[in-house]
Amino acid sequence: RRRRRKSASTSTSTVSNIVDRNKMRMHIHECNDLHFKRHNPMLTHIRKEQIKCRFLQKIREQQKQDLQQNLQQDGHSHEEEVELEVLENEDKDENKEETDLQILQNKVLSFQTCYEILFTDAEREHLTFEFFMEDIHAFSQEHDLYMNIAGSDSNHCSCSNDKEDFDTSGGMTYESAITFITVMQ
Repeated sequence: RRRRRKSASTSTSTVSNIVDRNKMRMHIHECNDLHFKRHNPMLTHIRKEQIKCRFLQKIREQQKQDLQQNLQQDGHSHEEEVELEVLENEDKDENKEETDLQILQNKVLSFQTCYEILFTDAEREHLTFEFFMEDIHAFSQEHDLYMNIAGSDSNHCSCSNDKEDFDTSGGMTYESAITFITVMQ
């Protein structure tokens, strides 16, 4: 004599055959993100060093331009001439690493400049500046302490939830840019 098994429908447990598409989509995105972070990371130690060098180069270029512009407009002050000479002889600085660290922590580059520094030409073909700004907006909503808005003393993005109101005149420090790339990869 054969025994009859209880079918799932007669069982006392209530198993749902309905798939939650949002949960499935989130799971797939999380798996993809984890896979690419482990096996094909966008931010390797080599690329991080390249970004650091490009940040420092841009910051120093801006500092030199600002000083030269001030010297031309206001005449020559001894302090500005000394500062310009220091910038021009930066390779001879004994405390270069410490100075670089201070610069990277405090100086903010515009979003446009960060976009050009952070992404290769090939990456910029797929990620336009507008999409980059959408990512910045999304990132700033979750990590508001990392954004810096031009003209603001705070270290966060003071943008609204409306994408059209997002201030594109702001920028990022090196550390906030690295955090952005790491999180938004």
